[in-house]
Amino acid sequence: MTYLTLTQIRNARLRADVRSECRRAEQSGRRLSYGQALRRVLHRPVSQGYFVSVDHALPMVRRAISGKLPAWLSPMRRQMWLEITDKVIARRHATGCTAVDAIAHVLQSSTASRYFLSPATAQKILYHEL
Repeated sequence: MTYLTLTQIRNARLRADVRSECRRAEQSGRRLSYGQALRRVLHRPVSQGYFVSVDHALPMVRRAISGKLPAWLSPMRRQMWLEITDKVIARRHATGCTAVDAIAHVLQSSTASRYFLSPATAQKILYHEL
C-alpha cells in the first residue's frame, strides 16, 4: 500500500484546482492558459486546509505564540503560521481544549485563506506533472 505525503496531496490538489479552473473558463466560453489559471487558484481559499501535520504544527504554533518564529521562514510561510496560530487561539478560547486538540481541529476542518506557495514554486509543481 502506498501512502501519500501531505506535500504530495497538496500538489495533487493544486493541479486538480488548476485543471478545474481551466474547465470552468472553457465552459463559459473563455480559454485560460495553465499559468493564468494557476494565478487565479493561488489566491483563492483552500477548503482542504493547510497540508501540515499536527507534529510539525505544534512547535511552530508555540513559537508563533511566543513571537519566536524562525527568521529563515519566508514571508508566505510566516503568514501561514500566523493564520493557523490565530485559529488555534480562537479555538482554544471558544472550547477550552488543549493545544494539540485545537491544532488538530484547525488542520482538519479549517479553510486556508490561500495556497501558501510562491508563484515560482506553484509553477514547478504544476509543470512537473504536465
